[in-house]
Amino acid sequence: MAFCMYCGKQIEEGETCNCPESLARKATDTPTGMNDMNTTTSVEGLQNLNQMNGQNQPEMNPMYSNNHAQFEQIKQKSGALVKDVFASWISILKAPITAGKQMVQAKKFQTGIGLLVLQALLTGIFGILLCSGVNDILSFGSYFHSSDISINLFLAFLLTVIGSLLMSAARVGLLFGGIKIFKGTADWQNLVCICGVRAVGVSLVQIVSIVLYFLNPFYGVMFFVFASATGVIFSLPCILECTGVSNDKSIYMMIAIAILLLVVLYILYQIGLPMYVPKGMKDGFNNISDIFRYFR
Repeated sequence: MAFCMYCGKQIEEGETCNCPESLARKATDTPTGMNDMNTTTSVEGLQNLNQMNGQNQPEMNPMYSNNHAQFEQIKQKSGALVKDVFASWISILKAPITAGKQMVQAKKFQTGIGLLVLQALLTGIFGILLCSGVNDILSFGSYFHSSDISINLFLAFLLTVIGSLLMSAARVGLLFGGIKIFKGTADWQNLVCICGVRAVGVSLVQIVSIVLYFLNPFYGVMFFVFASATGVIFSLPCILECTGVSNDKSIYMMIAIAILLLVVLYILYQIGLPMYVPKGMKDGFNNISDIFRYFR
């Protein structure tokens, strides 16, 4: 027999007394031991996990950090360039001669390229509008209800943008050749900026033309024709004052470049126009002139 150490009550061997002191001690001793064991196990597991993470972290973090830093750097530079392009577009619109000359003299060729890209994108949008109108004409009547006889608008946009960029590149190249022939001082960065100033005038007319097209397609197309003339007006002061070619020679240089650009445009026309034509209309035609006779 045994006796409780708290109240003195006789109990069986191994039995716990039901007095308050014995019950309190039982409730305290058993969970404490288990909690201590669980706590120790948890701490040891956490330390092991931290050690494993510490071993793996140096192998993974440098690559992730470098990629993330490069992405953030590209993102910041791209955002700054876009803001600079639109800020330059606005400033040149407000002061075509002053702001245009400042950009050319500062050789902000990245901004110039951005302005040329903006012009190309607007040209592509106007090309989509024209091709969409052609698709509406082709789909008129039951005879033309076919997916093979419709212009792919995405392809039309892509071809128009590429054509615009090629014309801009040809303009820069011809200007560079003219500067060399007439012994000017401007370099290719100045010339990209000059073409960028021209693009501001062109893009302004393009935006107005797109708006007019939704109101009246005929007026939109007619107004779009003035885009090139507006571009010449915007770029003329820069060509006269920032190329190092005398004003008299600059006039003849611009005339020669305009003629050569017509040749480039004709070549692009011959190469690119058949790409716009739907596959269903190409079948049975030998050349582009046969396609035009189809609509007579």
